[in-house]
Amino acid sequence: MTIGKRFESKGGKAIVVAIGLVLAIGLAISESYIGFNLRSFGPLAAAIFIFFVGLVIFLGIKSAGMEIVGAASITLVITYFSIRSVSPSFFDYMINNQYLSWLHSIILIAVLISIYKLFRLFFFKKDAIKENSSEGFFKNVSSKPKDFFNQLKEEKNEKNFIQKKLEKITSDVGKDSKQIISDLIEIRKLIHEFGSSEKGKELISRKVESIIPRERMIHLKIKALRELVKKISNFDIQNFQNLQNDYNALPVNERKFLEKKLKTEWKKLDVEKQLLKLEEVLRKYDHSFNHHLELLIVSLRSNKIKSAVEQIDETIKIEKNLFKTIKQMEQLEKKLERFIGKEIKEISINQ
Repeated sequence: MTIGKRFESKGGKAIVVAIGLVLAIGLAISESYIGFNLRSFGPLAAAIFIFFVGLVIFLGIKSAGMEIVGAASITLVITYFSIRSVSPSFFDYMINNQYLSWLHSIILIAVLISIYKLFRLFFFKKDAIKENSSEGFFKNVSSKPKDFFNQLKEEKNEKNFIQKKLEKITSDVGKDSKQIISDLIEIRKLIHEFGSSEKGKELISRKVESIIPRERMIHLKIKALRELVKKISNFDIQNFQNLQNDYNALPVNERKFLEKKLKTEWKKLDVEKQLLKLEEVLRKYDHSFNHHLELLIVSLRSNKIKSAVEQIDETIKIEKNLFKTIKQMEQLEKKLERFIGKEIKEISINQ
């Protein structure tokens, strides 16, 4: 399961299957050579078997949509009665054992919880759909309008705070990048004028070395920006999914009022996706920029002025591309800001 979560692509699934087959074959071969298998554990083997059977059932029920408590209770009941029908002697042993007899009390509680959960699942489903209809939705909202809109506004205020912080980071990064471009152009002039002298090479090298941590700081800020975009995106993904659920639960003739909201959320998610893609582009610039700066320092100290000029030209080119990408991010963030502003305005009007 851990490997499956780590590698979720088709190739990853193939790796998981291959590892499972190798382990299964390895265990089968080792059993024939060593003579050791699960039965060697004695009574513990039954406990191991019960645990794995229960785990498979639990994951199956949970993946079907049941919450953890309900899934665990139903799993316990199914596992209990299934294994009791196969091996009644094991459960006779449990009854007679003073240390294990309390398990029957847990089974009784699990049975009651399972009945309750299944009863709600089959007999209260219509009520849940009704609550998601426009009539049920607005009835629920009107019963507690203050709490409802306060909760929404709190969420939007948090999004607005994140957006303002994100905007500030991008603005700072843009200024830093612009200053680095200016410094690199100045270094290029210094190379032509003083690159041949020992003192000049040393001073220019120090100046170049001072740029590296500043560039690194830019990319640390961009990393922080990425986390903020992901956080704001998580809000919108959840909101989009909730709107989809409400939309699907409504009758066809009552869906129009949600269509506009769905389109808006989809546009926002697209903007956030573009922002994250641009951040990936910026990450690639980081490695190339540092590589060319290091080559620049080596060229200077080796008295290769022509090579030094070529390297400084490359770093200027990379930094200009970075600055251009940052400007694209600023434009996308302005779009996000407009979307969020409209949402907060709608909430204020509804209050």
